[in-house]
Amino acid sequence: MSATITTASILILFYLAFASQVFLVSVFYPRQIAARMHYMLDHFPPSEFPKLYPGAGPDFVGATKARIGMYLGVNYAIAAFGGVALVAVVLGFHGMTVGGSKAMAAVYFIIQVMPFIYLSVVEMRRYKAMREAYSASRMRSANLSPRRLGNYIAPGYVALAVVLYVAWVVFYLSGKGPMSQWGEEVTLTLPLITFMNIMYVFVVRGFISGRRLDPLASPADQHRAIEVVVKSVVISSIGVSLFLIGVDAVDRFDLRELGAVLTSLYMQACMVMGVGMTLRRITPETMNFDVYRADNVSTAG
Repeated sequence: MSATITTASILILFYLAFASQVFLVSVFYPRQIAARMHYMLDHFPPSEFPKLYPGAGPDFVGATKARIGMYLGVNYAIAAFGGVALVAVVLGFHGMTVGGSKAMAAVYFIIQVMPFIYLSVVEMRRYKAMREAYSASRMRSANLSPRRLGNYIAPGYVALAVVLYVAWVVFYLSGKGPMSQWGEEVTLTLPLITFMNIMYVFVVRGFISGRRLDPLASPADQHRAIEVVVKSVVISSIGVSLFLIGVDAVDRFDLRELGAVLTSLYMQACMVMGVGMTLRRITPETMNFDVYRADNVSTAG
């Protein structure tokens, strides 16, 4: 009976976690992003801030607002799909909880982030158009102070990321036996997670010392944008290590049903530390929009 109660409790935890995932990723953050875009278009229109919207046509505002509506519609449809899937699981598919619900949370999250990836691609194209329109020779930065990792994140967080990665490797391999017994899972997982952390290093290095995404951003805005990326990446590395340790622990101690709950909560944490941090730290109220005015000859960079 106690095992039944435990399983039922874990099922309820998963239902709550998945419902939260549906709302947070496909309703809450899309609404915040849409509201932010509407605010930008209404308060900083292309007619007054043309450098913010390179190549904007006469109907740019109307067309963009229509696309924002479509963006919300797609997210709401994904949320509805998630709600239907959750109801189906609650009513008739309890047997999939051990492995299926874990995959369900992960696969559904991949679907959820597709609209966010689309927005990222659109944003990258806008930055590319800005760099092409405003060359480095015209927008040379007046702030030539060197940029270092410590300017954007406390060294303790970086050290914690390294320590937790090593801790995961030790904990993970401690349950796999001698090297001669390592199977395909180990030979794939270990290089993959190591490669991911190496790529994190290159991402951070690129943002700190590479070319600027926005050639017109003021030094303060640029610093804030880099800070958000660096913190998101380092915290992501910390989160990945903790998540992997947690997943391995529940498998090792025969608590596999908890894996689905951990997976859903981890996906939500990724959104909070990525999209959420960006929305909190980079706001229209903190940005300098004068550099995007038509008559502005800026040297910000």
